[in-house]
This record gives sequence, structure tokens and C-alpha cells, in this order.
Amino acid sequence: MIKINLGQTKIQQMESLDSRNISVSSSGGSNELVATVLKVALLLVSVGVLYFFEQQNLDQLNAQMNQLLAQKSEIQMQVNQAKSELEQMGASQSDSKVLEDKLKLLRELSRKRLREIKSLDYIQSVIPTRLWLLSLKVNSENYIFSGRSMDQSDLSLFVRKLESGGVFSDVVLVKDAPTEVKGFSLRDFEILARSEVIN
Repeated sequence: MIKINLGQTKIQQMESLDSRNISVSSSGGSNELVATVLKVALLLVSVGVLYFFEQQNLDQLNAQMNQLLAQKSEIQMQVNQAKSELEQMGASQSDSKVLEDKLKLLRELSRKRLREIKSLDYIQSVIPTRLWLLSLKVNSENYIFSGRSMDQSDLSLFVRKLESGGVFSDVVLVKDAPTEVKGFSLRDFEILARSEVIN
């Protein structure tokens, strides 16, 4: 009988140890479950915090982007306005250039006309009474006189006065030929000269 009681005690001890192991293992499994749930909850909270933070920053960044877009459109308007002003300035500069060229041409024509008037006035004052001009051609600063004179002395006097007056230079008698007109003996002449009148 002693053997049996001892055997039962050992069996009871074994059963109590098994029940402790089961309770320990079941409590260890619940601890792991709680840890997993806590980890998932922590991840969800982290995602929520990141989403909230992102939404806050997104609103701020959207506001900055809208402000920058408004500044960009304003700058683009200013650039377009500056371009149109530059085009207008370019058009007015080309108009100004055309007007300046016209004024320059008018000044040049006026200067030439004044020079020619002075030259003609001098010619009229020195022409001998027995000498006639039939044509006077002006090419730039060169003059070509064509005409008739009663004799060679009148022609020589006219050439000397043209040379000595300071109005013409390089006076050259190109043609001096006798001719007869209505029974009168005359001389045809042609003189080349360069104007020295400076405006």
C-alpha cells in the first residue's frame, strides 16, 4: 500500500506540474498577443500622426504654391507689358531713324541748294555782257557751263573771274570753237569747274 500511495502522489505532482506549464504557456501566449496588438495600435497611431502632419503641411504647401503661381502670373504680365513697350520703342526707334534720315536728306539738299544759289549768284555777278550761257549742268560739286561769246577776250575774262573768285576751283576750258549764228561770228565754249562754296 505504501507503494501505491507514493505512486499516486507522484502522479498528482506530475499533474500539478503539467497544469502549471499549461497555465504558464497560455499566459505567455496572451502576452504575445497583447504585444502584437500594441505594436499594430502603435503603427496605426504613427500612420495617423503622419497623415495629420502631412495634411497640415500639404495645406501650407498648397497655400505657398498658390502664392507663387499668383506671383508668376503677375511677373508674366509685367514681362508681356515690357515686351509690348520694347516693341513700341523699336517701332518708334525705326520711325525716328526714318525721320532722322529724311531730315539729314533735307539738310543735305538745303546745303546743296544754298551752295548752288551762292554759285549762281557769283556767276551772275561776273559774267561779261557779251557772253551768254546756254546751259548749266550741276553734278554733285561739278559744274558744266555751255554758252557763246562774242570773242575770245570775253571768254578769257570769264574764265579768269571764275578762277579768282574763290567760289570755283579747277576751272578748265574744255571747248572753244568758232561758230556763225545769223551772220555773226561767235565762239561756242564749254567750261568745267568744281564748286568751292562751303556751307
